[in-house]
Amino acid sequence: MTNIKSLVAGGLLLAVAGAAMADPSMKLMPAGAKAGSAAAVVVKGILGGATSLVGAEIHVKFDAKATVENVSATATAGSGWVTGAFNVVNGNEAIWIGANGDGQTADGTIVTISVGVVGTTKLTLTTDSNVTDQDYNPWNPPANQEAALVNGAIRDLGGAIAGAPSTGPGGVVAVAAGTALKLVKASDLTDVAGFAAPAVGPVSGRPAFGMIGAQAVIAVGDDEGKLTVVDAATGAPVAALALGAKVSTPAIAPDGTIYVAVSGAGPATLVKVVGGAPAPVATLTGTTVLGAPAVFGGLVSVGTDKGVEVIRAADGIPQAGVADAAGATIAPIIGAGGKAVSANAASILGFNALTGAPTAATVHSGGALSEAWYDAATDKVSFGAAGGKVLSVALAGGTPELSAALTPAAIAAQPIVLNGTTYVIDAAGNIAADNVALSAPLGGPGAKALAATGRTSGTDSIIAATNAGIVASIAL
Repeated sequence: MTNIKSLVAGGLLLAVAGAAMADPSMKLMPAGAKAGSAAAVVVKGILGGATSLVGAEIHVKFDAKATVENVSATATAGSGWVTGAFNVVNGNEAIWIGANGDGQTADGTIVTISVGVVGTTKLTLTTDSNVTDQDYNPWNPPANQEAALVNGAIRDLGGAIAGAPSTGPGGVVAVAAGTALKLVKASDLTDVAGFAAPAVGPVSGRPAFGMIGAQAVIAVGDDEGKLTVVDAATGAPVAALALGAKVSTPAIAPDGTIYVAVSGAGPATLVKVVGGAPAPVATLTGTTVLGAPAVFGGLVSVGTDKGVEVIRAADGIPQAGVADAAGATIAPIIGAGGKAVSANAASILGFNALTGAPTAATVHSGGALSEAWYDAATDKVSFGAAGGKVLSVALAGGTPELSAALTPAAIAAQPIVLNGTTYVIDAAGNIAADNVALSAPLGGPGAKALAATGRTSGTDSIIAATNAGIVASIAL
């Protein structure tokens, strides 16, 4: 029996598992909708489509918490698809049958099933839900086609993604893919009109949004030694500087000064850019920069292979900092009053960002950690950890807390915490909200290792990307 690599559903997710089955019914992974909300199940064809999928039969089955009769459920066929009946069977199962009327590949929406959740009941799809073609024939898409996603958008940007996407004002997302800095809308991942994508080298850090005077800009450092600064609306160049070695994620200070760490063969250098002109601030102790600079109260904090190095911006004089033989692998997170942390695979490294003075390091058991997320509502910092877990610690200090496993693989990217719910994407591309799956693994041609996640500014959506060039937006 051949495998189906992927069809997905949105809102309530229908994600096809990869294991072969003894019959032509393709099993789906469990997934869920938020309690007390409405959800739209969007069944999509995979990236690249499949010419052999001329029909689809979707079985949606709920667990004992709810039945199809106590929700409102309607089915609307996607473009090119002819809808058949949407029938309720056995109280908690519904079946939709549709045919591909235009003969095109099935790489878009096949059907949208709108489901209203009653009260606070949380609907969960069971593993009895499945997808077949209309004639119960196995469907064998090419092996390089991978999962699409739910309740949002997915796009192949056509170039490898090595670093995290960044979200900016107005619901836009900047991400370096291949040799270009792309600016897309978070809602549907289409290109932002009028933005001419500038050429960049490989980018292993994030683009940074900020202001230089009255001009909104995006700055990005690449691994080939270039710092590129462009107008955030048009992509027009503001500065293009050759700094000689790998350039970190930029930090744009409130006064418009851009700080980057440049690391090559020798000790790394902290560089500032004012008015388009670069100037060295200080030579760092470490040779490898492991976290982007953070600017606070006239000091610049940088994570290197020697720990957290804290430099006075005005004259380059080093402050106390946090020395650690394991380095500081995480960009410093700074909260109110200068409370700050970085981390490595063994310890949480606390310090005062106003003075550079270290606080006591705290041992943790999370293993290698991801980029951090700061939740101001709880004053906690969260890191993705080994085993699909999330490590959290109060910014003021205390005992780190390690969650139960939220997803199958290590969480290699920044977790997002919103209103008490933790959203993660793991190293295999699985996306989950707490312990509820939101998609099958994101992928595409090549590896499926995770690049990063982020939250769009002003909207409740999660942005995820993989190094195969796939970027996804999930509306929450």
